[in-house]
Amino acid sequence: MFAETVSPQLIKEYVDTGKVRFIFRNWPVYGGQDSARAAEAAYCAQDQGKFWEYHEKLYATSSEEALVFPPDVLKRLASETGLNTTAFNTCYDSHKYVDQVTRDTQYGSQVGAQMGFRGTPSYTINNAPAFLMGANATAWIANFKKQFDTELAK
Repeated sequence: MFAETVSPQLIKEYVDTGKVRFIFRNWPVYGGQDSARAAEAAYCAQDQGKFWEYHEKLYATSSEEALVFPPDVLKRLASETGLNTTAFNTCYDSHKYVDQVTRDTQYGSQVGAQMGFRGTPSYTINNAPAFLMGANATAWIANFKKQFDTELAK
């Protein structure tokens, strides 16, 4: 829900206007090795300037395939995203970003423990936990806007 609905609206209203800086870190807590390999694949997509497009494909696929990301699925998504599959496959098969994903995971675990996060997705605003209220995109957007506007007014 966040990647498909909430994120685009918040990015358009806050990030694209220069009010907020958005930093994304992978935290493949659930799904074990499959999630970590999906994070590596997203970084390989970033090499071709399509991180977010690939990221959205991953999230859409995760609901269909229950967070299982075997290599053939990740490579199929690269093709569906319009990536140069030869370059993507070389990057993915070489584990080029395994160290980056390991650093992201360690960072997420450290910050998550400090802030009381229990899973993903998790958010911080100005290094404080941002907890989402409500069960739908409209409520999440309103909650983020309230938190952003509060911080921007300081």
